[in-house]
Amino acid sequence: MKKRSIIVLTLLAGCFTNSFAQKGEKTLTVEVSNEWTQNKTDEPIVIDLNNLKAGFNIKSATVWEGNKEIPSQLDDLNGDARADELAFLIDMPAKSNKSFRIILSSEKSEKIGRKKLSGTYLCPNESLRT
Repeated sequence: MKKRSIIVLTLLAGCFTNSFAQKGEKTLTVEVSNEWTQNKTDEPIVIDLNNLKAGFNIKSATVWEGNKEIPSQLDDLNGDARADELAFLIDMPAKSNKSFRIILSSEKSEKIGRKKLSGTYLCPNESLRT
């Protein structure tokens, strides 16, 4: 009985360690179109992350238009310490389409000094604060 308990405990410890050790990353492309006859400036784009089924806890994201990084932010809407949406602002000429590459990661980003986006975020979980 003692030997069986040690084996089960070892297996559980291995699963617990592996779930935290693996880095998750997912890249996707988002196509945005402006069908209006007027230009859009600082148009908000919001992506519901719960529908993406990334398979990991998203802790950072970057948005790219070609080789240019677009300022973005992850929002926790329900206070569960998990990102629920990704938001960013774009400029869109009238009657045009744009493609954005989004990279989601399970690793925290150390970036600071993002332009245009600002606000206060109260984080109840001390380990997620930057």
